[in-house]
Amino acid sequence: MKQKYMERCKSVLIVLLLFCAVALTYKAIGYGLLSWDSPLAPNTNGDSTLFSTHEDATLPQAITVKNTTGRATFQGDFPLIESTFATLGSHLGHALYTADGETQISLEEFTQALQSPSLCYIYPVPIPVQTLAIWLDARSTIQMDITAFILVPTESGVDLLLGGEQYFRYQTDLIGEDLSAILEPYAPDGSFFVCETEDFAYDNVNPITLIPATALTLPTVTNRPALDGAFLSSVATSLGFNPFSGTDYRDDEGNTFYTETDRSLFFTEDGIVSLIHRGNAAAFTAKSSEESDLIEFTRNLLSDTFGHTQADAKLMFSGIEREPEREGTTLTFDYFIQGIAVSQQQGDSAVIVVFRENILYSITYALRTYDIHPEPLPYLPPRQAAAIAPNNAHLQLEYEDDLSGTLKVGWVAND
Repeated sequence: MKQKYMERCKSVLIVLLLFCAVALTYKAIGYGLLSWDSPLAPNTNGDSTLFSTHEDATLPQAITVKNTTGRATFQGDFPLIESTFATLGSHLGHALYTADGETQISLEEFTQALQSPSLCYIYPVPIPVQTLAIWLDARSTIQMDITAFILVPTESGVDLLLGGEQYFRYQTDLIGEDLSAILEPYAPDGSFFVCETEDFAYDNVNPITLIPATALTLPTVTNRPALDGAFLSSVATSLGFNPFSGTDYRDDEGNTFYTETDRSLFFTEDGIVSLIHRGNAAAFTAKSSEESDLIEFTRNLLSDTFGHTQADAKLMFSGIEREPEREGTTLTFDYFIQGIAVSQQQGDSAVIVVFRENILYSITYALRTYDIHPEPLPYLPPRQAAAIAPNNAHLQLEYEDDLSGTLKVGWVAND
């Protein structure tokens, strides 16, 4: 993916810089809450912005409850995840806020916790803990990227376990008896982590892969064009370009270019938007180079600029890559439909944002508008997918957008 990304960026940069040189020569010649101690409510105000509130940012891909009778899991349905997180999400914020006494643990200890009464939040990608805590209106001193957060009631309180590249345990000031009482009413649905089953078909699958009780019913999804002339002008204006200044250009392939002294903008016919910023404009400067500030700045910029294009998908944070030697940070965002990620045809994330310190350098955005239809989309059942998975694969469902108009869905095996 990194190689594809680098080659793609090189191509875009070459085109933009060439156009920018021509345009500048021509000029020279002629002329933006959840609270861990307050009720959590899903967003139901019908806002059409891409990032309506922090609720979208904090949503996990799955929430799973283990009590004395079994396991209940909520996934594959955004309204269901939202309503469940409204009930159970506050405990995560409180745990992050009060976490203390870090202890590194083994994978075996982590999976043992999963098999005991617990509350687990699963995110589709590693998410910076401090950023998630801020979105939950809390604070945290934990500096790592985590995929799985587990709250485990104990005799002395509630332990917080974090799972990513490594595994850690913390103590919190939550009350164990209270959490146990909250978890107990949930009725088991047959879902399980691979570490909880003896089914040989899952022998090759990562033990912390979550398997639904029955195949999730996923809807058919179509992709329709998001670009038109009015939209191009709106985006250009939002990013500080004057679409009526005569500095725009449209080539024979339908690609549109805009340029200003310190920035260039490029729209491809198939909906890719690329921005290059070579200055230090305040509009493209985050509060600081802290990860949480860069992520929130990007969320707000994308929302203000492209907010009405999402339709039935949510655009959510999906990754961070740090380049200390270049004082740079690359952020990625991807579309999610009913909690399921959408992979793009080019193999990159839907949005790739590059910062130099706290100044935005570039955005590459695959603009897509997705619509859900009631017809279910068939895919391979999880047991069959597990049987052919490579060793220690982490199975996840994923939509694939090959620009044919209708998305495909299937299992992908991640490391």
